[in-house]
Amino acid sequence: MRFREFFIFNKAACQNPLVKYGYKARTSPAGFSLVEILISLAICVLLLMIVFFVYDRTMFSYRCSEWKQEKVLQAELFWNELRKCLEQATDVLQKRGHPPDFRFDVIPRPFKFKSAVDSNGTVFSWNVDHVDENGDLAYRMEYRIIFADRKLQIESSHVGGPGSPSPEITFDVGKTLVTDVESINVGATNVKESQNPANLNEQYLETTPTADAPVGSVVEISLLLTPPAGLRIGEVKVAQNNKFKLNVAAVETALP
Repeated sequence: MRFREFFIFNKAACQNPLVKYGYKARTSPAGFSLVEILISLAICVLLLMIVFFVYDRTMFSYRCSEWKQEKVLQAELFWNELRKCLEQATDVLQKRGHPPDFRFDVIPRPFKFKSAVDSNGTVFSWNVDHVDENGDLAYRMEYRIIFADRKLQIESSHVGGPGSPSPEITFDVGKTLVTDVESINVGATNVKESQNPANLNEQYLETTPTADAPVGSVVEISLLLTPPAGLRIGEVKVAQNNKFKLNVAAVETALP
């Protein structure tokens, strides 16, 4: 380096206040290395995955519990609605005589059901005769439980009698009672009165009518409920079962 250039360099350095008063320049500390950045990112990704997993499990449990509670409530309402109509089932009642000395001739009209349901259609049906205080037929109702598109619906028809049924027991348009129904199974056992004076308890018969005329039947209905495909709560199932005691016989048929 030539003398002039050296002089100019030293003159400029001396004009720097840090150099002039004896301060030494400090070098800045080194930044993060690539390995440290990658490790930090990996830890952040791991933490986010843990948080997302916990959140997903929590939401899964919430959706599952909410769906189960809804289905159990639907099933309870279904049993109550069904019991109100089903246990009123009657045979055909024909009045004989005049008030106050009259009686009814009973013509068997069984509860009809299909035990295995593999497609849309009627699952079971029954009839109810309502009579007035004079023993005359007020109105006759026919009820049907229909399985359609994973739903159970109840329908009714006014099939006889001059009177008008109460709106509470009328379902002209199918009323949906339960949704997300995977399958429904119906079983029934007919009941007859014992002829043994020492044992007046009821006796159970087969569902096929026999020479012993049944005086009623016990119907057992089982539901299996599963969530729709879009709900994403896994293979969850809710099983519901209930029994009903009817005053009519029960007959299994392909077309209830």
